[in-house]
Amino acid sequence: MNNFQRFLRVSICLIIITSGISYLYATASGRTGATQLNGSGCTCHSGSPNAGVSLVIAGPASLNPGQTGTYTVTTTRSSTITGAGINIAASSGTLIPMTNLKLSGSELTQTGAKSGTTSYVWNFQYTAPVTAGTQTLYATGCVSYSGGWNNAPNFTVNVATDTSSVTLTSPAGGESWRVGTAQNIKWFGGGTGNFRIELSTDNGTTWSDIAASVPPSPGSYGWTVPSSPSTQCLVRLTDVNNSLLTTTSKIFTILENSTGSEVLLEENFDDPTKTATLISGFNGWGTVTGTTSGTQVSFSDSNLVFAGYPEGSGRAAVTSVATHKIYKNFTAPTSGVIYLSYLIKIPTASQTSTNHIIGFGSGDMSATATYSLKTYCKWNAGTTGYIFGLTTGSTSTYSATPTTLPAGKVGLVVIRYDIDANTEDIYVFPEGTTYPTTLPGTPEVHLTGGTVFVPSCVYIRSQSGSGSTITSILDGIRVSTSWGQITTDVKQIAKENQSFKLMQNYPNPFNPSTTINYQINQDSPVTLKVFNMLGKEVASLVNEFKAVGSYKVQFNASNLSSGVYYTELRSGSSVQVNKMILMK
Repeated sequence: MNNFQRFLRVSICLIIITSGISYLYATASGRTGATQLNGSGCTCHSGSPNAGVSLVIAGPASLNPGQTGTYTVTTTRSSTITGAGINIAASSGTLIPMTNLKLSGSELTQTGAKSGTTSYVWNFQYTAPVTAGTQTLYATGCVSYSGGWNNAPNFTVNVATDTSSVTLTSPAGGESWRVGTAQNIKWFGGGTGNFRIELSTDNGTTWSDIAASVPPSPGSYGWTVPSSPSTQCLVRLTDVNNSLLTTTSKIFTILENSTGSEVLLEENFDDPTKTATLISGFNGWGTVTGTTSGTQVSFSDSNLVFAGYPEGSGRAAVTSVATHKIYKNFTAPTSGVIYLSYLIKIPTASQTSTNHIIGFGSGDMSATATYSLKTYCKWNAGTTGYIFGLTTGSTSTYSATPTTLPAGKVGLVVIRYDIDANTEDIYVFPEGTTYPTTLPGTPEVHLTGGTVFVPSCVYIRSQSGSGSTITSILDGIRVSTSWGQITTDVKQIAKENQSFKLMQNYPNPFNPSTTINYQINQDSPVTLKVFNMLGKEVASLVNEFKAVGSYKVQFNASNLSSGVYYTELRSGSSVQVNKMILMK
């Protein structure tokens, strides 16, 4: 053998070895062109498929043009898989790799051989072409480097335009639905499956389920409006089998429940005589246990006014000593939502303390100081004002993008406590801003998960967390049960909530005097008369024009004999009669 023959033999061997190494490497790290779309399978491992190897394609059997579906190919072997590989192809459309798959050309293959189990699931997505028709998904896979492969049964995807549609008719947009009321969500049309119904209270940014699966017929779903007041509400319907079949309402409003709405407390610190210096003992204010005598919250002649807010003006309360702690009781509902609103001015800039100012207390504050919901404020470094936060525990929480109240300016602060949902919110409106007539969608701070409590009082204190105590002026405190009542004049609230009623006199029987209470629900001429058993008028107690409100009158029957008498109240077209007994 001459040198040329030796060189040729060595070269041929090197070519064969090099080709073999390249081919094995390609098989281990991925391969395309092996499916029944355009190949003969994994013939590099063995010439024919292995019945002990099973591949199955699963996923949506129908898609709309351009729609994307999620699919799987499951490779199974009776013994342990020592080197699973896969090749996935489609007759048309686009394949999208998921975990452990990669796109090579227009087909999918593994990023590396898989082993260690008797089955392996490959996940991918498929986007149908934009034209209707029948498409096919193909898959071929192996379970080891040395052999054992098979083809999956071809999977047919029907690509056809879904002619079904759905339209929401209620809510149609613009409605104002009140919390707790029963409403019907209505639609016409339908698709291939049930509908998922969702609610958004932030104009579509986030969604929550109203119902996960509702039959398309009869096209209506009864719904109790949840306690999520907002002016940015949407309802959305989506076919659970076809996410492309969906419809969304226009914006509507959820109003707070006005049932039993009332103002529970209001305090303007009005003292016309200006004789009082300390507020404890004035108009029902008491001293919280532990308060040092002589350091309670005192009066100020500051005049706090906020445009559109009915409270405030005249005298106010000023806090400046860390031991100031006073409270005023009110009767709160045991469920629902309750608000605390107040005016505040912090005259001096750059007071560096973190101060605990005002909030809701619970229980008997004269015996045990329980500060259940607290308002805090602190100087906002780098600005010209103060920011406000909340806490139900020992750590105050502030907004990442807070509203700043400039020093020396009046601000309106509102706390909202939802007893049922156990959530707390705070809203801040500096002087010169417009107070919204409906509940804003986003509070300054939103807290959840605190200890549930029923408020018993409003308290005022001045506790410094760090630095010196902040001097603050407070006025126009109001506790109410709806957002709208915060800026509604109390006389108007009385008019809205008042009913026509003649109360039973007290005491009854009586001798010779008794008290009669009554209320009227319209501005009108009013008469209150007393008749004997024969129908003869024996006394005229009221005969004048009166405004909406509650009244009381004393009746002295010293000139009448014992017996049964009747009181008659008239206001407009309303009449009520009660019986009373004079017993001498």
